[in-house]
Amino acid sequence: MLVTLDLRGSDEGMGVDRDVLRAERDRALLDGLAELPPHDRILLVLLHAEPRASYQEISRTLGMPLGSIGPTRARCLNKLRQTRAVRTFLRSEGDRQDLVAA
Repeated sequence: MLVTLDLRGSDEGMGVDRDVLRAERDRALLDGLAELPPHDRILLVLLHAEPRASYQEISRTLGMPLGSIGPTRARCLNKLRQTRAVRTFLRSEGDRQDLVAA
């Protein structure tokens, strides 16, 4: 009986890797959100939750002018990128990309 071993990997293995990376990313985002001030965290959650809240609903909920939601969102996302959790994830993601390229 001849047994062969396929070392190229399978789509199933790639799916598992993708799921693990997605879970790590989601954890980093949740941890990063926890590092933000409450107002920033609530704004980002409202803007990205399903179903999405309208700008009018966000304005009423947070007591902020409609015209300031977009610029504030941009500042909050920048703060999120600078959190320890997200920086650590991105740094480790870069390390994984270095391994893949090698």
